[in-house]
Amino acid sequence: MKRLPLFILFILFSGLLAAGTESGTEYFRLKIQDIISPGPDKFSLENESEITEAELLLKAEEEFSKMTLEEQVSLLFIIHVDGKDSLSDFSKTRLTEIQPGGVLLFGYNISDDPGTLINFISEIKSVSGAENPVKSPLVFLDHEGGWVNRLRNLTWALPSARDVYTNLSFSNQYILYSLQAMMLKLIGVDINLAPVAEPGTPFNNEFLDSRAPGEDISDAVIYSGIFVSAMESQGVGSVLKHFPGNTNKDPHKEIPVMEISKESFREILIPFKECTSLNPAGVLLSFVKIPAIDDNLSAFSPVIIRDILNRDLGFNNLVISDDLTMAAVGLSGYSESDAVIKALNAGCKMIMMSSGNFEEVRDGVLVALKEGRISPVLFREACLSVLKAKLKYGAASEVKSSVAVRSLSQTEKELLILKTSFLSYVTYNFGKRNYGRANFIFR
Repeated sequence: MKRLPLFILFILFSGLLAAGTESGTEYFRLKIQDIISPGPDKFSLENESEITEAELLLKAEEEFSKMTLEEQVSLLFIIHVDGKDSLSDFSKTRLTEIQPGGVLLFGYNISDDPGTLINFISEIKSVSGAENPVKSPLVFLDHEGGWVNRLRNLTWALPSARDVYTNLSFSNQYILYSLQAMMLKLIGVDINLAPVAEPGTPFNNEFLDSRAPGEDISDAVIYSGIFVSAMESQGVGSVLKHFPGNTNKDPHKEIPVMEISKESFREILIPFKECTSLNPAGVLLSFVKIPAIDDNLSAFSPVIIRDILNRDLGFNNLVISDDLTMAAVGLSGYSESDAVIKALNAGCKMIMMSSGNFEEVRDGVLVALKEGRISPVLFREACLSVLKAKLKYGAASEVKSSVAVRSLSQTEKELLILKTSFLSYVTYNFGKRNYGRANFIFR
């Protein structure tokens, strides 16, 4: 059978785009048309916000000045919540009283009904941000595709990075991830903890597997650049991970050690260096020791964070630790409170923590600040980075897609989620280079 051009398939399904003529619905209808008919300049990052970085910083400083020290400390934590249809009483109280900077959604939080998930995320944001949307937590989700896909029971199952990179042209990869970003925006996700910017290598393939797009440095650069550009173009933050890299050892179970020369280490940093120029929302740190660089775990290393990531790579947005409950942290001899203090002094700006001891750890950070055991300069920089991210991506965002989402009804959001999911499916299965042998995996 002769292959149909992708744009003809979109025309055949154009009826899916017809709904809505007002405000947010019209905005998303036009955006979908723009995504599926990209012009020659579509790989340049679209800046939807008219707010400059300088203006974001001024607004962040204004919000920072209004906050108590306790509120400032809470900004630096990403926690988990209980519930799926609605928040548990415990989580609702915690969000109200503590007001963390972020909430990370896990599979157990994700309903198979779009409306239920939209309402659940809306509840997370409104509990602490009813009076001031800047106080709403950023909502994070791991949406890489493949086996790291929290939305697999809600929408079409997004394939892995390696499958997408192998099967789709660069333009179709951009279309696919732009549609996925729009879907995340409609659901209420602010920041996607993806992509994996590490190339697959013999010393990390067992751990990363298909999460890495390919084995060459160029594969990681191209794939990650497309992913970041697509996410950010729709007003969804992206996070490069796992800086500075992984080994075949799982940090959930043991301490990974990367035996690598300084020269080889510089090579694996190339994808991060190239993609940080696209201004992603953040970088997620791994827990790995690299003896040639520093004896500390990477998330506790001023050399890796402040000297290499901040100074050499010029990246100063969110620097996020992986979950401090991982075995690599405990086996290094740190208590949770000590680990947080060490990470903040190394240059981390947000701490991921799924432990139930969050309040105790936060209080430990408060004491450390008052006793001068945490750098006040680094603490202020961290808080301002979180506030800037909230103003750019969160409930207080004035990015066009954020404003448009707020104007949509529940029914309109659900319909648009179905459209973006279906068009993602079409993009992948009809856009494959080996279309004649395409495996239809619509769910």
